[in-house]
Amino acid sequence: MGAVLLAVSVYFFTRTMTGKAILATSMNKDAARLVGIRTQMVFMVSALLGSIAGIVVAPITFTSCDIGITGFAGPASARYEHQRTAA
Repeated sequence: MGAVLLAVSVYFFTRTMTGKAILATSMNKDAARLVGIRTQMVFMVSALLGSIAGIVVAPITFTSCDIGITGFAGPASARYEHQRTAA
């Protein structure tokens, strides 16, 4: 499965106009815009590809929707609790 995804990715980024536009925009956004690449569209396609990659990887890594909340909410809730009890 991994070899197939790698082959598709290599083909996409080296043979299609959209893939080449993504590579050009990642290297130099201003130069890509000057040669006529619609960089806003490239960023939208990149976000779509990233979200698809996240959907594919999430079941493999046992990711849940609250995976990053504990690192942020812990200190924030502790500070709130401290302010509430200090008053």
